[in-house]
Amino acid sequence: MGMFGKFGAVFGSMPPSVLGGMQVFLYSTIAVAGIRVLGLIAWTRRNRFILTASLGIGFIDIVQPKWFNQILDYSGSNVHLQGFEQGLNLIVETPFIVAAVIGVFLNLVLPRDRSEMDGVVRDVSGKPVLEQTQMRED
Repeated sequence: MGMFGKFGAVFGSMPPSVLGGMQVFLYSTIAVAGIRVLGLIAWTRRNRFILTASLGIGFIDIVQPKWFNQILDYSGSNVHLQGFEQGLNLIVETPFIVAAVIGVFLNLVLPRDRSEMDGVVRDVSGKPVLEQTQMRED
């Protein structure tokens, strides 16, 4: 348990530019892994709609950082409701959480295409175009 303080001291003594560089590398790695996964799915209209809707909702935070304050803003004296509203703010103003929740919800609710049922992606005329790919370990 005495090691946690030493690790904290190491990160606390790093200049902000070094931590920023580490964060850029970390987030770039996560983005590349996500793009790789997106490259392996079959792009049906349903999947494109789910991705577009979830990313669009997720980007709201970039365009309007305090958008949730316009929906729910409690300014009364009840500290419990203030804490609840602050907790909701923390969750809702985190874009990747909102995008993930919207994506999972739409994936569960929207009906699947006929081509997704048999595992074959078909073009407009109904001819098979591409078999669904399985993820491989490199």
